[in-house]
Amino acid sequence: MYLNFCNKNKYLNHPSSGCDVSDIFCCILLADEHNLTLSINGLLTWIGRGFGIHHLTLELIIGYIFYPITFLLGCPRAEILRVSQLFATKLVANEFAAYTNLQSIAHSDNPLSPRAYTIASYGLCGFANLGSLGIQIGVLSALGPSRGRVVAQIALSAMVCGFISTLQTAGIVYVANFNSIYFATLIHVTSGMLV
Repeated sequence: MYLNFCNKNKYLNHPSSGCDVSDIFCCILLADEHNLTLSINGLLTWIGRGFGIHHLTLELIIGYIFYPITFLLGCPRAEILRVSQLFATKLVANEFAAYTNLQSIAHSDNPLSPRAYTIASYGLCGFANLGSLGIQIGVLSALGPSRGRVVAQIALSAMVCGFISTLQTAGIVYVANFNSIYFATLIHVTSGMLV
């Protein structure tokens, strides 16, 4: 709603002044989004220690919310939580931070399996995150100032739909890739048995 207000600023009497203010607000939001996430994670960790949960973060909470979705994508059971936490990092921070975490996991002593890595790499590909949500509201409200309120109302559902579409792509790639490998191996084994 703040971005909608900035785009309809009546006090400055200039149509682009509200857009400039909303663009500045979006840049501040993007720059301070990491600090805001760290503040929320610090508060959650402090609250979690009172309940015996020492690493309670926003990514962990959203990761558990994404747990059933990651299971339905076909991720191996031992790696579901790690992949769902990568999806949560993508949603809370951005895809670059999530890919950095994926790279550190890939080079660690306990890397992801090829199946989980494929699901994670395709599932992280997209711009559905909170920073992009602010940019979307600011830009689309500037393009259609009379529809700014509608844009602000449907922007969250657009982000969720974009996130679901990237997860759907991950599921389709997993099914197409690994089933073709399975069937090619099956055909090779059965053709050897027929000869």
